[in-house]
Amino acid sequence: MKKPTLNDRWLWILETVHIPLWLVKDLCWLLTWKTLGVIMAIPTVLVAIIITVVSYQDKIFTQYIHCLLDNSQCQLDGSRIF
Repeated sequence: MKKPTLNDRWLWILETVHIPLWLVKDLCWLLTWKTLGVIMAIPTVLVAIIITVVSYQDKIFTQYIHCLLDNSQCQLDGSRIF
């Protein structure tokens, strides 16, 4: 069994932060608070990109692929807005 590293801890923290950010962003869109939704999209996407980079550095292939797909979904959602 692999000993947990500092990156593992940061990855867990970032994933934990990413979930409420994503939920607040989606809630703002549902409540038609578009300005706040766009403002919340910025940190949500930034955290997703950081998770992708950390996953790539740790060679966690399945996590990395999942993050890439998640980030591409964010870009597709953003293109529908504009």
